[in-house]
Amino acid sequence: MCKDLVTLQNVSSLKDIGAALLTNHHAFPVLNSKGNFVGIIPRNYLLILVQQRHFYGSNVDATFASDNQDYKGSSKQLEQAMALSKSPT
Repeated sequence: MCKDLVTLQNVSSLKDIGAALLTNHHAFPVLNSKGNFVGIIPRNYLLILVQQRHFYGSNVDATFASDNQDYKGSSKQLEQAMALSKSPT
């Protein structure tokens, strides 16, 4: 059992997803806005969703434009996590 639990919200930012993907966990508990458990999402599902840019909301670019610095940091984290997931272990 893991002592450092990494959870995601049912609507998470790219920054949080990137941070989660940089861990060695294979799946992540998903919590709703009240902190209640609603499910588990496997690491490989997250990678596919990010690679194919399946984001929540219809105007994702406008959302990121308002917080451009955070987006740049998030995409770096995601690129690192995806590169690590492709490397043989």
